[in-house]
Amino acid sequence: MFQLGDYKKDFLLGDGYVTSQHGVILLPFCDYCFVSVVEHIALLSKYFVISFVHENELHTHALWDVTRTISPEIMYGIFDKDLNQESTYCVVTRAKIKSVGSEVIDDSKKIDIFDKIVKVESVRMIKLTVLRKFHVDYNSDDVFHYNRIDFGVKVGGFLKHQLT
Repeated sequence: MFQLGDYKKDFLLGDGYVTSQHGVILLPFCDYCFVSVVEHIALLSKYFVISFVHENELHTHALWDVTRTISPEIMYGIFDKDLNQESTYCVVTRAKIKSVGSEVIDDSKKIDIFDKIVKVESVRMIKLTVLRKFHVDYNSDDVFHYNRIDFGVKVGGFLKHQLT
């Protein structure tokens, strides 16, 4: 079950959509996760706004932030991971995308979305934020709070300003 937070504390971003720090799923920006999201964009868009977390925003990811406090010796010696593991495992390239087979979409669709991502070289996570209409306290008559904005409330999909 999602912790959807107090929807009265949601915030409206300058490009006209409602977002929250609650109801978020973070996926690594790896070839498999990226292709899976693109394959299932129609279904995911019914429930989530899909955006990307860049390297300089990783501190907003609690698990990433906590792993930064573990010594390099323990991270590598016990967990067999580098402290900067996202630089290794959370990087997608055109070649990696092409190597992931799909029965749902062809290579051109995967590459088309990939090529539209702004600053793709610094993306490290895929962020799925649940639409606010699924909040238990959501009231469609509360137009004061949402100022008649639909994206992030009733409409999901890729966050437009992160794609060219």
